[in-house]
Amino acid sequence: MAGPYGKNLFSMAFRPDYLGGQFCLKRDAFREAFEGFVPEHIAEYDEADIERLLGNAAIVRSRIKIRAAIQNAKAYLEMQRHGEDFSTFVWKMVDDQPLKGDGTGSATRSVTGDRLSKELKNRGFSFVGPVIVHAWLQATGVINDHEAQCFLRDVITADGN
Repeated sequence: MAGPYGKNLFSMAFRPDYLGGQFCLKRDAFREAFEGFVPEHIAEYDEADIERLLGNAAIVRSRIKIRAAIQNAKAYLEMQRHGEDFSTFVWKMVDDQPLKGDGTGSATRSVTGDRLSKELKNRGFSFVGPVIVHAWLQATGVINDHEAQCFLRDVITADGN
């Protein structure tokens, strides 16, 4: 999907299938298989594209997750058609400031993740449960859940860097 937020949200649905950092090893294969995560392309995928993806051994071959990626591209584009910028929508959830977790690094969900999950589902997104959304918020820097002793906890910025 366009921009880092959409791309990361797309990939989060597939991450539970890999342990630890193994998803990172597959990121290029996903990018290639899903045409650079361009939502205008993904939204047009048909049964032939789904079968093509199911035959790609380099990615997670889950029909439900592939269909979710297609549906999410459509929902993303629908937001744009209504003048709703995805990044602005997300950052409004946290008053345009990254949230800091409790520093334990153990949270798997949050009030913000729960609320965003519900809002995404209301907008037609699928495979965006609270745990996946919370992990996505962490990955994009919207929620800073670095452990208290991690040097990045106090230096992470709103753009996730």
